Amino acid sequence: MSNSRTLNKLISKIKNNELTFKEMQVLVEKIRNRLNEDFEKIFHESKNVNIYHNLLKEIGYIDSLLQFHIESKLEGDDKLLKEIVLHLKQIDKIYSDYNIKMII
Repeated sequence: MSNSRTLNKLISKIKNNELTFKEMQVLVEKIRNRLNEDFEKIFHESKNVNIYHNLLKEIGYIDSLLQFHIESKLEGDDKLLKEIVLHLKQIDKIYSDYNIKMII
């Protein structure tokens, strides 16, 4: 299943450095809201509340990375962006595993 076209577009934009860190923060909040909206679907498909918690952990990691970067004005954005992409891919994988579409 070609899941989460919007997540894939987001990942692509991050890889190409097309978004500011503030824009990424807004998108992280949208993803978090979407996870909350999808709780019933996620639980119904997975039969495991830990999947939902794993998704929240992934988005929490991304949020923490962005917050840390914005507050400290770190150098080395490439490494940070790779880390963010890694966590977004994990969210996409979990959604794909349970055939749930993530539309943000």
